[in-house]
Amino acid sequence: MVTTQQSNIFQMYHGGKRWSRIPSEIIGSAQGRYEGGPGIYFTNSYETARQYAKGSRVVHLIDIDRNFKDISDISVPLENVIEFVKNCGGMPRKNTIIEALKNNALRMKQNVIGLDILNNLVVNYESGAGKVGIRVANYFVENGGDASVYNKSGDESWLIVFNPSIIKKISVVNPSKINSDFQFMLPKI
Repeated sequence: MVTTQQSNIFQMYHGGKRWSRIPSEIIGSAQGRYEGGPGIYFTNSYETARQYAKGSRVVHLIDIDRNFKDISDISVPLENVIEFVKNCGGMPRKNTIIEALKNNALRMKQNVIGLDILNNLVVNYESGAGKVGIRVANYFVENGGDASVYNKSGDESWLIVFNPSIIKKISVVNPSKINSDFQFMLPKI
């Protein structure tokens, strides 16, 4: 495991189907299965990843590029975001999201919207399932966003990845190698 501060890599867990290679794209999520946004979910908690790996699934240990761009650090002109939402085929509650975007810009006295605001609206209005979620994630990537940090309770954090190119290495955690020295909780992002 990489632990030096100078390293450009940090590690997280992912529980799910066994990967034979690093994914090149995200897949759409089912309705209600994207509480932090549409993307690939990673956690610093082995136990959480193990819950997602029930049955014939596995826990992966993932190396991720530390230099990823968080969508909370990226703002896009309001009119561009509204145009995207208007043209996002199949997106439910478009008009409600557009009104919320306009209200946010007015309240903040800015003509830009943080990509994290769009993500929150997509999640809160349950508008990011399936192909729509893929379109939203691709929009984040097109505007420079790679991922989003989602802080859970306690020491757990999730990383929702929209741009799989920040995933540098995958390996399967062998359950027979887990002992009292195993790092069940990786450092929080």
